[in-house]
Amino acid sequence: MSALAQVKKKLREARFFLGHMRREEQIPRRDPEHFEHYLSAFLSAARSVAFKVAFATGGTWAVVDEWKKTRTNADDPEFFDAMTDLRDSEVHNDGVTVSTSPERVPMPVGDSPHATMYAWFAAHVSTGMLGSTEIYIDRHLVNLADKPVEAVKAGERLVELLEDLLHYVSGLTTKEQR
Repeated sequence: MSALAQVKKKLREARFFLGHMRREEQIPRRDPEHFEHYLSAFLSAARSVAFKVAFATGGTWAVVDEWKKTRTNADDPEFFDAMTDLRDSEVHNDGVTVSTSPERVPMPVGDSPHATMYAWFAAHVSTGMLGSTEIYIDRHLVNLADKPVEAVKAGERLVELLEDLLHYVSGLTTKEQR
C-alpha cells in the first residue's frame, strides 16, 4: 500500500469513528462511555493522518507546517494544534473530559429505525414522554483551548482540515512525480 493510500485509509478510519460519535448523540440515555470510546478512537485516527502525511513526505513535519501557512482561515492552525493537544491529553495524560448539554429535538416519525426506537423509548422508559413530539438528547462538549465546544462539530471541522491536508499533499506528490 502506498504512503498516500495509508493516509487515505486513516482518514476513512477517522470518518468512521466520527460517524459513530454522531449516531451516539442521536440516541437518548446511552452509556456515556460509548461516546467517549468513539471520541478517543476518532482523535487517535485523526492524529494518525498527520503522522502518515509526515511519513509520506519524507518523515518530517515540514509539509504539515507549510500546509498550515496556506490556510485562509487564520484560526485553522490554532484549531488543528488544539485538537492535537486534545488527542495527546487523551492518550498520554489525564484523558479528555467530556460534558453534556441536553438539547430538545423533534422526535422522528415514520418507520425509520430511530423513529421506532424513540417511540418505544417514550412508551416504556421515559416518564411523561408518552405522546410527546420531542425528546432530549445529549450534545457532548470538550474543552478546546479552554473553551467548551461541541465534540462532533469540532470533529467535523478537523476532518475537513485533514481532507484539505490530503489534497495539499496529493498535489505535492503529483508535482514530484513529473
